[in-house]
Amino acid sequence: MGCSPLRAVLRALVGLRGRRGTYEVLGPYPADGVLSKDSQFQSLGLHPHEKRTFQRLADRYRYDIFVRTGHTSRVANIGRPGLRPKPAGIYQKTSKNKFRGLVLYEQNDTEQAQRDLAAIRRADHAGAPYGLRVLANEGLTVRALGQGVLGVRDGAGNFFYGDIDIHGVYRRTAAHRAERVDAETFVPHFNADLVATGLHEARLLEQGTPMTPKEFGVLPHSPIQHGAHDEWHERNDASYAGGVNMGPLPGVIHFRPGRQAYHVCTVAQYRDILASFGQERTYTEAAWANGRNRLATARYVRLHSIRRADTADTVDHTRL
Repeated sequence: MGCSPLRAVLRALVGLRGRRGTYEVLGPYPADGVLSKDSQFQSLGLHPHEKRTFQRLADRYRYDIFVRTGHTSRVANIGRPGLRPKPAGIYQKTSKNKFRGLVLYEQNDTEQAQRDLAAIRRADHAGAPYGLRVLANEGLTVRALGQGVLGVRDGAGNFFYGDIDIHGVYRRTAAHRAERVDAETFVPHFNADLVATGLHEARLLEQGTPMTPKEFGVLPHSPIQHGAHDEWHERNDASYAGGVNMGPLPGVIHFRPGRQAYHVCTVAQYRDILASFGQERTYTEAAWANGRNRLATARYVRLHSIRRADTADTVDHTRL
């Protein structure tokens, strides 16, 4: 879906659009970034009903909605009893291997799991964000799931899978101008329409799950659990958590009013889109650079892992 590093390099040819001699020079972005098939959205972590909901929201409110891409294992967990979307305050990533799509720790990370949960429980004080104070009282623990992994669950017994992360929501106000839509506006509307699909219902949660709303009316079964990355206060802060989340975090699915959704997979492309809205200053220059470097590092690690896996397979096959 147009995210290969080779195609991203074509951005350097942006000044050479059109014909040059006998050659047709490609544009700076992939030609196949448009998403049309349900299977494409599923591979990026959205259920077909969810993608249709986002498109209707974009059309109805004339919003440009950017949804961060996820793993296909999230889709497999939607609608399963005893699972709830991962709330803000839980930072452990969902697994892509064992018990795919669930928030897990390896057995050798037991101490880290206990430290993470203890930090959440300590947030039960007046100075902590309201949502974190609610989470602190939900009785989070870890439970062995076999195969050397620990699953995070709440006091009622629900385990956690991936929520929907919104990168940004914008409303066009004029040509080349848009305003950012805040979480107080979009989170309740988006969650209401997503819950109406029947995919995310309170009845799927374990009996006795407390229904205490967090910020923006978020409930335990709400698929969107927090605001957008583009409005997050620490998005430009290099000191927060070592700057690990500083800057933009593509890939994202761009839902556009009256047009097909598009897969945005590079920081450069995301910057150009925000610039077309007059919103380029959402991120500082340092944050844009950090986002580019993070994405490049992730690609390097991924490609290196693939090469190592290929080598391992070759060795294994020669032993057979």
